[in-house]
Amino acid sequence: MFKFVLTNLQGSIVKQDKYTTNKAKYENETILNIDISDVSSGVYLLKMQTPDGRIITQKIMITK
Repeated sequence: MFKFVLTNLQGSIVKQDKYTTNKAKYENETILNIDISDVSSGVYLLKMQTPDGRIITQKIMITK
């Protein structure tokens, strides 16, 4: 399972979701599309948990 949580810089959760995938598909996939059409412009923290348990946090900027 692949999970992600998008938070604003104050720590409030803006969006979260999870996707079911198998390990073989995850290892061969390089792009995951996340619908952010309902998220306002700004700076956010994107925390992702990969199917193998790694947690990756990335600061992102959304501009519309």
